[in-house]
Amino acid sequence: MSIFTLEAIFKIIAQKSQYFKDSWNVFDFIIVALTLAALLLKLASINIEFGSGALILRALRIGRILRLLKKMNGL
Repeated sequence: MSIFTLEAIFKIIAQKSQYFKDSWNVFDFIIVALTLAALLLKLASINIEFGSGALILRALRIGRILRLLKKMNGL
């Protein structure tokens, strides 16, 4: 998770407003933001049942990893 967060931060710094014009960057940012929000709620001992939302978030993170692997194989 920290790697994806750092990647998003570095890309935002480097690309500035251009970062949010790429739909994949927006997708990645939403996943990172939702994951960070869930972690903060957990750290604050706020028990909110996400149900299937947590499962969907995990699936999106796995999809993101698979997309990165596919991109690396194309190099």
